[in-house]
Formats: sequence, structure tokens, C-alpha cells
Amino acid sequence: MSRFTALLLGPRDVRPLPLAVLGLAAIAVGVGAWEHAHLYHDGYSSIRWIGPLFLVNAITSLIVILALIARRPVVFALGSLAISVGSIVAIVLTRNGDGLFGFRESGYDAAAGLTLGAEIAAVLLTVAGVLLARDQLALDPPPPPPVEPDVEVLV
Repeated sequence: MSRFTALLLGPRDVRPLPLAVLGLAAIAVGVGAWEHAHLYHDGYSSIRWIGPLFLVNAITSLIVILALIARRPVVFALGSLAISVGSIVAIVLTRNGDGLFGFRESGYDAAAGLTLGAEIAAVLLTVAGVLLARDQLALDPPPPPPVEPDVEVLV
């Protein structure tokens, strides 16, 4: 297995503070997922392209959260950023110009505000968690400290 594959797919333990920040990011991703699933079932399922994308967002968000639980912080971070940045862009596009795939919305209701806030929080918390754990997530992590051999002294 290559070092990159091991970094991406291998389990990694992260110190408590970065793990807590990534955990908060996972909660924010979960809020976005819940909103997308809720809106999908609340009528968006019938909108061509947009409905299936809402469902995909909810499902992939849950998979990404499970990646963090499975000690795959790199997979979580990449997935969290992809989903959250994609959602932010989609929210902005649907409210400006020609929309997204011809779908337009106007204004920011409570659901849009909550989703946008959760997605922005997910991006900021994911970046913060990665920065806090950057030494543990590096391709070539620093070597462990040397272990002193047990020496028995005979008197």
C-alpha cells in the first residue's frame, strides 16, 4: 500500500482537541444532511436534478461522518469540505443569475439560513481541526520519540 493510500484510508488517532473540533464539524455536516433530507422529503424530490442531489448530499454526508467515527480523519476532512463547499456554492447559485440546472429560489428562509450556516461552520471547523492535527495527518508524520531500553543494573 502506498504512503498516500495509507494516509487516506488508514486509521489515524487524533489528539483530543483536534478530534473535538472535527467532531463539531461532523455535527455541522449532520445538520446540513438533515436539512437536505428534510427538504428532499418535503417536496424537493420531484425537482429534476435538484431532488436527487439533495438525497445524494444527505447520504454522502452520513458516510463522511461515519468516516470520522471509523478513525479516517483525512477522508472525513476531504468529504466534509467537498460537501460543504459544494452546498454553499449551490445555495448561492440557486439565488442568483440563472440558478442551478434551471432551478431558482428567492431569498433565504429559515431552512436556507440554517443550511448555509451549518455548511459554513462545517468548512471553518474542518479547516481548524485539520490545522490542529496537521502533524498527525502529514504524509510523513514525525518519528515517535526514542524509547529508552530497560537496563537492569546489578550492584
